Order: sequence, then structure tokens, then C-alpha cells
Amino acid sequence: MIHEYKRFTLRKIIGIALVILVCIANYSAPVLTLRDLPQNIWANADSVERIANSVKYPFNLSYNGEVYAASNAGQTLIDVAGVDSASGAAVTVKLFDLIPVRQISVHVRKDLWVIPGGHAIGVSLYTLGALVVGVSDIINSAGEHVSPASAAGLVPGDYILTADGVDVQSTAQLAEACADGQPVELECRRNGETFSTTIYPVEDERDGQYRMGVWVRDSTMGVGTLSFYDKTTGWYGALGHAIIDVDTGALMSVRDGSIVASSIVDIVPGTKGEPGELRGRFTSGSEKYGDILINNSFGIFGKTQQELINGIYPDGIPVAYPEEAELGPAEILTTVDSGGIRKYDCEVIRINPQSTPAPKGMVIQVTDPDLLSKTGGIIQGMSGSPLIQNGKLIGVVTHVFINDPTKGYCIFALWMLSQTG
Repeated sequence: MIHEYKRFTLRKIIGIALVILVCIANYSAPVLTLRDLPQNIWANADSVERIANSVKYPFNLSYNGEVYAASNAGQTLIDVAGVDSASGAAVTVKLFDLIPVRQISVHVRKDLWVIPGGHAIGVSLYTLGALVVGVSDIINSAGEHVSPASAAGLVPGDYILTADGVDVQSTAQLAEACADGQPVELECRRNGETFSTTIYPVEDERDGQYRMGVWVRDSTMGVGTLSFYDKTTGWYGALGHAIIDVDTGALMSVRDGSIVASSIVDIVPGTKGEPGELRGRFTSGSEKYGDILINNSFGIFGKTQQELINGIYPDGIPVAYPEEAELGPAEILTTVDSGGIRKYDCEVIRINPQSTPAPKGMVIQVTDPDLLSKTGGIIQGMSGSPLIQNGKLIGVVTHVFINDPTKGYCIFALWMLSQTG
């Protein structure tokens, strides 16, 4: 019995020791570094080298069967692995130079330089076709409730592209198309797929007018913030998120649109549970900055009509790669009053490693007392504000935390720049 008890105790001690060793190994610096390595690295030479040198024993990097060491006669990983911007190079992380545990595709991009934004802009967007935001019943001459739109298979979120073969460019055009009560052939788009249908207008017993029983929208307007301007290509980026229809949640298509100079006339500060708002003013005579050519999940993009100036960074700044983002101090460039673009302090408090374009790359918290006193933090209209860290454009403000307006999401600036021509 005594010997069995000793054996049981010894096994228990060994088991506990193994558990402790596994925990220590899993949370050791080399393992934690390995976990943070992305599968794809798109960066400049310095960033790649910093990542390469972060891999420590018992792990190492190998390329073409050879082990990489920082002392390779002054050559960098990019030199020895033959990395280029087009094809890249496959680098393997091995344990004890024997067991492959991770493969990384390393690519190098040239240095990118832009003029940061921060300008308050007015946004006018006209949709490609008419967006269906709702369908309704019509009371016909017999007193019956009928819905021509529903009978034709239309649902909120559909786009009506043509009516009897004519491109639809306004809501008024649809009203005219059904004025004579004749069937109207429609070409529509739903979730990227086109389809055809026929709608049979019904005479409204209230006024004798023929109607389709569909509510549509052909445009939207609002205020936001310019994110960057590329002097080389003439492209700009703004908002950092898509323009979405408020009623249907549908991405608004682009037939035409523009961004113009806007002045901030009022501020509704943000509070917990109540997002604030910048209220801007612009008119048809406002100075036009550029056209809107693209509206997608990364923002709005287009060509500028003129050279855009940022007085804080008149010569522009480099665009940082996602791997360069750090926890800690940063600055927001934005316009919240008549004083124009100003710098406000914030902190990067969370980074979501991303090797391919995606939203919500970082979380920031506003720390600047002046901005907090004016806005309460991040509010509607500040979307698109550039985030500067270590002298580089690292990201763009996109969304506020509803329950904490001092915090918000940012998209990596590189992902926005990749959307431009």
C-alpha cells in the first residue's frame, strides 16, 4: 500500500510538472511571438526584417531549405529570400530547425506617400437606378387593398435599373412610367444578380392616379471627413465605411456623386447609448473637391478636381503598413469647428492583426481634453478622420462605440489606399 501510494504521488507530481511546463511553454515569449505572426506579410523591408528578427529560439526561419540568421553578411531576409513585390517568397517557421509549424508569404511593397485628410466634406450620392425602400398597398376603385410591387416580386433592397428599357435616374421617372396605367417592364438587381419582372400599376381610388405601390430612393446626402489624397494619382479616400441606406441596410450604388467643402455649424456631443453628430452645411455652390466613383465597405473613393491641401502636413506623410501599428499614443486629424483641421490626442488600445483587407483593424480611445469637451469623443461626421502614429498614416476612424463614445474602430489606411486606382 505504501509503495502504491508513493507511485501515485510521484505520477501526480510528474503530471502537475508537465502541465506547468506546457503552460510555461505556451505563454513563453517565443511562442507568443509565433502566434502573432500573420500568414501573409505585406510590408516594407524594415518591417519584414523586424518581424524576422522577432522569431527566437527554439524557432527559426528557413527559406529554400536554409536557415535565416540576422548576421547573414549584412543581408536582410528580403535579400536572401529573393522577395519581390509581385510574387513574394515563402518562408517557413520551424521548431528546432526540424518541424515546420508555420508558413508565411512575405511580399514587399514600395513606400507610399499621401496627403492626410481631416477636411470636413459634404457628400452627395446618386444611385444607379432607384433603390426600393418599401412596398405598400393601394386601395383600388373596388375598395380592395392590392400591392402591385409585391405582386411583381419586388422587396426592399432591390434596385430598379430600367423601366420599359429606359435607364431609371430618378423617382419621378418611375411615376411617369406608370402614369398611363399600362404594364411596365422592369429590369432590377438584387444581391448583385439582375432579373426582369412586369409591374401592373393600379388606379388609386383617392385621386385617380396610377401607382406601383413602391417607395424608392435615388440619392442621399450627408457630412463626413476626408481621409487622404494621393497627389500622384489624383485619387482620394473618405469615410472609411460604406454609405448604407438607412431603411434597408443596402449598400448604395453609385451612378454619380461628389464631395464638396463643408462647414461645421453645430455639434451634438455623444453620450452613452446616444451617438453624437457633426452638423455641416454645404450647397450646390460649395467648392467641389472631387467625384465619387466607388462606394464599398472600405469607404468612398474617386478622383479629385484640384490639389487638396493639409496645412499641418503640407508635404504629406508615409502610409504605414498594418504590421507597424503599435499600442499607445496617436493623433486624430479632424475638423469639428470653424478652426479647420486640428490634431487631437488618442490611444491605440487594441490591434486586430490582419494580413488581408478587412474593416475594424484597431480600436482607439480619445484622450484629448479639448475634443472630449466638444464632442464627447467620436461622433457621426468624424468617420474618415485620419489616424497618425509615429509620423505615418496608420488608419482611419470608422465607427464609434455606442456605449462609450470615447472609443471607436479604425480601418488600416493601407486597406483604403488599396481600393484606389
